[in-house]
Amino acid sequence: MVERVLIVDDSGLIRKCIRRFLEQSGLAVEHFFEASNGAEALRVLELQKVDLLVTDISMPEMDGVEMLRALQDIPGSSSIHKIVISSIATDKWADELHELGVAAVLAKPPDMAELIRALRDMKLVES
Repeated sequence: MVERVLIVDDSGLIRKCIRRFLEQSGLAVEHFFEASNGAEALRVLELQKVDLLVTDISMPEMDGVEMLRALQDIPGSSSIHKIVISSIATDKWADELHELGVAAVLAKPPDMAELIRALRDMKLVES
């Protein structure tokens, strides 16, 4: 069950787009949280429990990979479902993202069908 979602991207337009896709996906989300970079996301995660984290990689102040590394130090964070949506999520990052618990890596700009397919593969929405 996914009730609380954190969307991390330095583009407000992309955050809005991802939120709309998630709202239309069938997830029963009660609360959406947003952050414009990894450091801001960590501050949110220190105060809020989230079930799903959708993040970009390339962001100012702290990128998504640095944030995912730091997230490992937050108790209970291993249960958070993680999706990366990025224009630079190349094979170079694949192994590390997998080790950091990322279940899906999607290309940017986000595609609703791909996002829903990832949510289904993660068993977060019904087929």
